[in-house]
Amino acid sequence: MTLDELRLQMVRAIKAGDKQKQSVLQDLILAVKKADLPADEVLANALKKSRELLMVCTAGREDLRQQLEGQIKILEELAGEESDTEREGQKHDTDME
Repeated sequence: MTLDELRLQMVRAIKAGDKQKQSVLQDLILAVKKADLPADEVLANALKKSRELLMVCTAGREDLRQQLEGQIKILEELAGEESDTEREGQKHDTDME
């Protein structure tokens, strides 16, 4: 994914009124500009960091857990990855056959 693609996704999020996706994309665009790295690399780093935060600091914080899960889902969509829940659903479908 390129910086231009991130910008296009942000315009779509704004038009759709998706504030969480808009926020995630704003952060990614700023990080790409600041880090002077390819957007894909910044996206992968953000996804890794969000997953680590989810594992470490959500004990007793349902609001933070939900926020991070939403952020991870958006980052996975942008990265073209399947979310854990989608993988589990596909695994379950395969097991049923």
